[in-house]
Amino acid sequence: MSENFKASWEHVKGNTWCMLTENAYIPVYILEDNRAIMLDSGWQDDLPDILQLLEEKKLLKQQRNKSLISKVYLYVQTA
Repeated sequence: MSENFKASWEHVKGNTWCMLTENAYIPVYILEDNRAIMLDSGWQDDLPDILQLLEEKKLLKQQRNKSLISKVYLYVQTA
């Protein structure tokens, strides 16, 4: 990972956002009740940045959610 790179959010329009990670540009639609629909899971190497970005938007509320997302993410990557 590049030393100077910082993952970030980019607002598209309305509730549509993109997560900019070092390896991907991930479209995300944020629902009214603080849930999100990610249109791509991103790269495994970007998982820490993805989780951090989701936490910034209060889309991860409890530590156990991180574990669940990690398991789902790893399943998607190996399927």
